[in-house]
Amino acid sequence: DNIMMMAVDWKDGVLRSLNPSLLDHPPPCEEVTGSDLCYVDIQCNELPDGQRCVVGSWYLSSQRHIVEFILVTFVCILTFRIVTPPFRSKVKNHQKSLQPPTWLTFHSILCASIAVAYKTMGYSGKILFMAMPCNTIWILYSLICLGLQFGVMSEYAAHVLLQISISYMSLVAVALATPDLGDLVQPFEVYWFFLSHAMLFFMPLYYIFSGRISTLGTVFSFMKWWWLSCTFFSLYYVTIITPVSIVSGFNLNYMLSPPPLPVDFVTGEDFRIISMVFVFSVFFGMRVFVTLSECVIRWLFGGSSSTSNIFKKEN
Repeated sequence: DNIMMMAVDWKDGVLRSLNPSLLDHPPPCEEVTGSDLCYVDIQCNELPDGQRCVVGSWYLSSQRHIVEFILVTFVCILTFRIVTPPFRSKVKNHQKSLQPPTWLTFHSILCASIAVAYKTMGYSGKILFMAMPCNTIWILYSLICLGLQFGVMSEYAAHVLLQISISYMSLVAVALATPDLGDLVQPFEVYWFFLSHAMLFFMPLYYIFSGRISTLGTVFSFMKWWWLSCTFFSLYYVTIITPVSIVSGFNLNYMLSPPPLPVDFVTGEDFRIISMVFVFSVFFGMRVFVTLSECVIRWLFGGSSSTSNIFKKEN
C-alpha cells in the first residue's frame, strides 16, 4: 500500500510540475473578495481584461487526467486502425469534384484570418484559443480549400474531413445557443462571434446540396462517420489540447474545468465524461438532421436527372 501511495504521489507531482502555478479550483468570473487569486501568487485583478474567465486549474486530479489521457488515446488509435482501412478503398474517386470554388476558398481564409487577428490583439496567449472548436473548424475549412487548390491534399482526405465537419456543425449550433462571451473584449468581437459562427454552416451545406458529398447510405455508413467524428474530436482535445491547456494555464475548450452553463449539470470529476456523452449525442443528432434534410431534397427534386445524379455518389 505504501508503494502504491508513493507511486500515486510521484505521478501527481510529475504532472503538477508541468504548471505549479495552477490552483485547485478555477476563480469566479466576477471579483468576490477584492483579492481573488487566479494563479499562485497572482491576483485576478492583475490579469488583462477578459483573461480571468479562461484561467485553468487542477479541478481534476492528476490521476484522473492520466487515466483519461491513456484510455481515450488508446481507443482513438484503435478506432483508426480498425475502421479506416476497410472503408478507404470504398470512397469513390471524386475526380476533382471536391475542388472548392474561388469564393469559398477566399471566404474560409478570410474568416480564419479575422479570427487569428482577434486572438493576437488580446492578452498574451489568447492565440491558443484558436483551438476552440469553431476556430478549429475555420482552420480545417482553410486547410481543405488550400490543400485541394494546390494539390497537397488527396480527394480521400478532403472527403473524410468534410464528412466529419458535418457532425461538427452541431458544435456551432450549441455555441450560438449558449455563447460564452467572457473574454471577447475587443471592438466588435462579440458581433464577429455570432457572424462567424453563422457562416460556419456555409461550407458543409455547399458540398452537400451541390452534390459533392452525401450523407445518404447504409446504417453502417452513418455510424462510421459519426464514430469517426467522435474519435477525431476526442483525440484532438483529450490527447493534444489538454496537455497544452495544463502547460499554458488556460482552460482551452473547458478541458480543465466545466463550462458555465445555464443549467449546472456538467460538474464534478466526471464532467469531461458527461461532456463527451453530450457532444457525441449532438453529433449524432446533427447527422440525423442533415441526412433527413438531404432525403427531403432528394425527394423534392428526384425527378430531375441532374439532381438525381447528385445523390449517386458513394459516401
